[in-house]
Amino acid sequence: KEELNRFVDRVVLITGGASGIGQAAALRFSKEGAYVYLLDMLDGNETLNKIKSENGYDAYKRCEYLKLDVTNYSQVSNVVNKIYNKHGYID
Repeated sequence: KEELNRFVDRVVLITGGASGIGQAAALRFSKEGAYVYLLDMLDGNETLNKIKSENGYDAYKRCEYLKLDVTNYSQVSNVVNKIYNKHGYID
């Protein structure tokens, strides 16, 4: 099992994290120890379940899905502020 841990304790926001390239990025970042926020209009629970099954419960606990329309400035601002206030930084 490859564990590089290059992103331990990094805070990563992934737009489009519910599918495709965004989902693949979320899986990799979570595998390497990042706090991963899936930001998408689509349901991100499939990605969260994949993270849990492929990368384990510890990786899953560090991930969260937030419904977000990136064309809505107010939503983006609120989500970024929420994440920043929780961690004190965003990488």
